[in-house]
Amino acid sequence: MATSALLAVALGVVVAIPDVWPLAGGGIALSALLIGAVIRPRWALVALVAFPPGLLALITSEVGIANPFMYAVIVASLVAFWFGPRRVGNVGLVVGYVGLLLLMSLSLIRHQVPSAVGAVGVLASIFYYGAVYSLVLNTAPADANEQRRYAEALHVAVLVSVLASGVIALFQLGPEFFSTFDKSLFPEETGLLYSRTHFGYFVALGFAVAFPRWALSGGRRVLWTVLTVLSAGLVVLSLTRGAWLGALLLVVTLALVTRRWVLLAAVPLTGLFALIPGIWARLTSDLAGGALLAVQSGAAGSHRVLLWAVLFGVALRAPLLGHGFGFVSSLSPAIFFGQDQFVTKANALVYAHNDLLYLMLELGLLGVTLYVAAAASWWTSLLRAVRSARRHLDSSWAPVVFTCLGVAIVTLIAQAVDNAFFIRAVFERSAVIAATLWLVLQAAPETESEAGSVEP
Repeated sequence: MATSALLAVALGVVVAIPDVWPLAGGGIALSALLIGAVIRPRWALVALVAFPPGLLALITSEVGIANPFMYAVIVASLVAFWFGPRRVGNVGLVVGYVGLLLLMSLSLIRHQVPSAVGAVGVLASIFYYGAVYSLVLNTAPADANEQRRYAEALHVAVLVSVLASGVIALFQLGPEFFSTFDKSLFPEETGLLYSRTHFGYFVALGFAVAFPRWALSGGRRVLWTVLTVLSAGLVVLSLTRGAWLGALLLVVTLALVTRRWVLLAAVPLTGLFALIPGIWARLTSDLAGGALLAVQSGAAGSHRVLLWAVLFGVALRAPLLGHGFGFVSSLSPAIFFGQDQFVTKANALVYAHNDLLYLMLELGLLGVTLYVAAAASWWTSLLRAVRSARRHLDSSWAPVVFTCLGVAIVTLIAQAVDNAFFIRAVFERSAVIAATLWLVLQAAPETESEAGSVEP
């Protein structure tokens, strides 16, 4: 109840501001969310996850308070943990995560880099992701089957937020885009998210929710068939190659794990999309002269190869403890590339476009080790759960496990070729999904001893 009260207060502040009301749809939706938080306290977080993140950011920007929901969730998670069941979840994940937070804080104090103010914001975001994970665990009911249903509801909420954001994007794109699939016709804030690539990874999460449920039903459930087609269509429309790869890997992985080989038929079918000129142009946009030449010249991956080579050399100058937390934000593209910007939207900062490289630059191998150890602990639990779900494909919790796998694949790709730490709409929902893995393991007695978790 205390958790829901805090969320309700945050929502009430937003809804009560008169300047927000021109955004009538968002105001009405937030009002409904506030009422729901009072009537059904446990489902307040579900409703918040279901709300389109771009619209939520747009509304809160009208209030003039930076990230009110982020700080409300952080406070709510602390209250829920202290007065609630004090669930920790995956111990290895939590230990590595807490160690990483401590290292970030100590590095920030020790180095005092010029961009310390921005680094504090990044630290708050990293703390927020952990708060989201904890809030899911400690607002869940005690009964194991109810926990499974709570996890299912959170997954559906992620899909709802994706489809709602997709509707916004479709209105933004207009008919001209659908006749050419020209990337230049994308609005700057697709789906009200920061950029097209952010939108692409975000909608790929929706596909990761819908596709396993359709596949495990044998394609017999009409609703999941429709939702899978819609979410897949949004992934294609995003023109984000990382999102395409994530969706394709999920299809192949699920076919191999479940041995439902008919799913592999989707792989050659995706090749038909390449017949669309705009999509073919997106696939081959930086491969002029051949793939090998593109890699050797650094042009591959929208010049990411060149960026990684330069920044890795910088990281090797301080390999053990890095250059200090906040260092990357102090870098200028003009220093390395002789230009005022390297990324889109006239952003004058250099982003590593690889989360491990980002950590190595800032915190060295020690930071990378802590993060990899935390992630490896969670992935170990996930793979054990997948093996168990493979033997119980008809169980009610198998779709939840395979959604966790799909979201993990998409997030891993975003971390490998983009800046997943900074894509809040994606990473916060990945934290929600990560917590549901622990919840669903409580409803699956066979895997309970393999969850890597504790219950004080």
